[in-house]
Amino acid sequence: MKIPQSTYRLQFHPHFTFEDAKGLIEYLAHLGVSDIYASPILKSRKNSTHGYDMVDPTQIDEQIGGKNGFDQLTAQARERGLGWVQDIVPNHMAFDSENRLLMDILENGRRSRYYPFFDIQWDHPYEHLRGKLLAPFLGDLYGKCLDKNEIKLNFDENGFNVRYFDWKFPLKVESYGKVLASNLSWFEGKIQREEKDYIQFLESSNQFKHLSETADLSDYYNQLALLKAHLWKLYVSNETIKNYIDSLVVAYNGTPGDSQSLNKLDELLSDQHFKLSFWKVGNEELNYRRFFTINGLLSLRVEDQEVFEHTHNFIFQLVKSGQITGLRVDHIDGLYDPIAYLNKLRQRDEDIYITLEKILDMHEPLPSSMPVQGTTGYDFMNVVNEIFIDRDNEEMIERIYVAFTGQNTPYRKMLSEKKKMFMGQQMAGDIDNLAHLLKQIINGDRYGRDMTMYALRRGIVEVMAQFPVYRAYRAEGELNERDKINIKEAIALAKNKNPGLINELDFIAKILLLEFAPDLASKKKEAYYHFTKKFQQFSGALMAKGAEDTTFYIYNRFISLNEVGGDPSVFGLTLKDFHEFMIERQKRWPHTINATSTHDTKRGEDVRARLNVLSEIPRQWRQQALIWNRINRSKKKMVAGVMAPDRNDEYFIYQTLIGAYPFEEEKKEHFAQRMKEYMVKAIREAKVHTTWIKQDIEYEEACVNFIGEILKPDEKNEFLNSFLGFQKKIASDGILNSLSQTLLKMTCPGIPDFYQGTELWDLSLVDPDNRRQVDYQRRKDLLREIKGGVDFKKVMENPFDGRVKLFLIAKVLGLRRQNSELFMKGEYLPLEVQGNLNKYTIAFARKLGSSWAIVIVPRFSRQLMEEGHQWTDTVLSLPVDAPQQWTNAITQEQINIPGSVSLGSLFGHFPVILLLSTV
Repeated sequence: MKIPQSTYRLQFHPHFTFEDAKGLIEYLAHLGVSDIYASPILKSRKNSTHGYDMVDPTQIDEQIGGKNGFDQLTAQARERGLGWVQDIVPNHMAFDSENRLLMDILENGRRSRYYPFFDIQWDHPYEHLRGKLLAPFLGDLYGKCLDKNEIKLNFDENGFNVRYFDWKFPLKVESYGKVLASNLSWFEGKIQREEKDYIQFLESSNQFKHLSETADLSDYYNQLALLKAHLWKLYVSNETIKNYIDSLVVAYNGTPGDSQSLNKLDELLSDQHFKLSFWKVGNEELNYRRFFTINGLLSLRVEDQEVFEHTHNFIFQLVKSGQITGLRVDHIDGLYDPIAYLNKLRQRDEDIYITLEKILDMHEPLPSSMPVQGTTGYDFMNVVNEIFIDRDNEEMIERIYVAFTGQNTPYRKMLSEKKKMFMGQQMAGDIDNLAHLLKQIINGDRYGRDMTMYALRRGIVEVMAQFPVYRAYRAEGELNERDKINIKEAIALAKNKNPGLINELDFIAKILLLEFAPDLASKKKEAYYHFTKKFQQFSGALMAKGAEDTTFYIYNRFISLNEVGGDPSVFGLTLKDFHEFMIERQKRWPHTINATSTHDTKRGEDVRARLNVLSEIPRQWRQQALIWNRINRSKKKMVAGVMAPDRNDEYFIYQTLIGAYPFEEEKKEHFAQRMKEYMVKAIREAKVHTTWIKQDIEYEEACVNFIGEILKPDEKNEFLNSFLGFQKKIASDGILNSLSQTLLKMTCPGIPDFYQGTELWDLSLVDPDNRRQVDYQRRKDLLREIKGGVDFKKVMENPFDGRVKLFLIAKVLGLRRQNSELFMKGEYLPLEVQGNLNKYTIAFARKLGSSWAIVIVPRFSRQLMEEGHQWTDTVLSLPVDAPQQWTNAITQEQINIPGSVSLGSLFGHFPVILLLSTV
């Protein structure tokens, strides 16, 4: 197995292709990166900006360079010793006209070889959805779109289809005969009855009617292809037949303004394998599983072996060729049986490095039954972030927030409320489907048959709203103890809030906990297992939407904590807890990913590093926030009885400005526009005053104008003058936090990962802001200077340009490769710091045999400086078996440590310390 030493994430899209990446290979190799970590590369929807909307799992996307471009890039990478960790998407494909698997189903129905591929409920309880796939993509009610002639029958080389703007849905095969024979009298006097083309046309029309009678599936597909090809040939070669088919299309499409003329088209559409509907219908009536709540992403049944093989064969061809050396599995929680899926991956390749996009709660371990190397690192990111937050000031930060905003709802309560809101507004169809499934399987149970659909639905909603983690897992018929605790906690909270549902909740608990009677029939047991898996598929999506995409934009107490996998109610971490986390990490998951920024994070790593400084100086923060509120009061606008922005959004804005305000002057010119675009997204995600579905343009414009006014570059701008002085101090302290967390990422147990561009200061916000074009030429030039001999003193002269971060990364990644065994396998040993400043220091050693490394980083630097503390009376003690001779890997100083050393003698030249034993 090729274990990465470090990874570098690249986001491929039509504006950053394999050809562009070829120009980075030398740069990444010189930086010290061992593996490219690539976003999805399989064929995706046209103009996709991310690749998660795949339409064909059997080919590489030509939009980013295709197979030839991939071959050239990976060959070049291998020449420089770089591996390739590939992001794969097993959960879903795009609901798109380019998705040939899906289009085949819509054309051929149950005869389609791909009929079982997607998670579609063909036998839906609602009759109008039975046997059809809901297609909720219309911009208005179906009848109105029909009246406006936006939905049209079309004929082309692929056959008959229905067009709605860029959408194209194929007619089912059975409709061909009916359409083609719908006006044969048209031919009277236009064509000779004995004419060969006419006879062939009639034969083809008749054969379409009887095609479904073909027993052999291969024969069926062959005949269909021949019939469609022949029909197209007649169309392009015989003017009379062309005119006839065109006349049919015109007749079906009706006359604008004449609703009655559309009856034939309406009747034809009602007889298809798809059901066109207003996009909002997808939130309330649904017969397919989506990725989260995105109508355009249709989930796969990858638990089916045939589906697994079809969607993974090509990827494993690339693994076998050596072009892919590792896999990153997207959205593992969306799968029906994640552990069974991972076992299938292992069966295909026992020696492939696998990491999961798995969101863990702060105290939730990754199930040991998962045959993987670890996760993509959100757990690490949040633990490292928490250690730079001063937990002693939580009470004061809470008081400031409540006093400023009037918002005093606890986080957990708000989260459960927003999850309920989300289920009611955007997942009602999903919850209904779960309730119907539960009702269906308990009807034969004497203890469950009296439970109504309404009560069962309410019970499901309550348990999901209280579920504390993304999902539970079952391995070999058993739940682990932690999952049992989580389920019992959710049930208890649900009962407390809804005592009238105690019977339903007890029954749901029995199923979720797999507490079946020993003599329960195997068929019944499998039905209950099926429900638990479907429940868990939706619980993860609900947590993501309720927390990450809603509550994280409302609960603004301290937004550094509002991060994927984070818990905003947990304010800071003890050093003891930090060290215990790292010890366990080294013991169980030494090759998991250490991330600090990803394409999905809510704000860049250095934004969080700055914001954490506020936890050290709550009184100053309160004073500044109140001053800014007074200064900016006149820049607000009353909208529907509410000041816009409201106090909570205003508090959010000030924190965001502190965290994201650029260092460089040239970037400040575009910052206001970035903030405006970001704020619109943020308040829509919050769903308090405006939403993506129902936008309050007046409130949005008031917020945008507020940002424009307070950031106006004017010497008389009282806010900006006040803000810049305070922000500059925070930014300077943020640099120290950033360097500390960067060194921790590279030396703690795990594989350090760098999101594209973050080797310089990462002051980006949530996507699409964090997917802006990266200035790689600047990074190449700076790295060339560093490799050419620029030392630590030079990069510290102007830390604002980011060179110091790049310098640290290049230096330590190089040392990691030289000492790979130490950092990959070395024991993690917390080190004892004694003295007044032990709170301000994180210190540990990595040890493997006679090889040692010591890492020392500061935290809470603002307090240190403001209180005038010195390191001289703070002493680091080493283990008795530690060596005495050390080299400072960053400054190259030779240091003798006879058991202990004053930190004052170490913190003299560079903000963070990495010592390597001298053998």
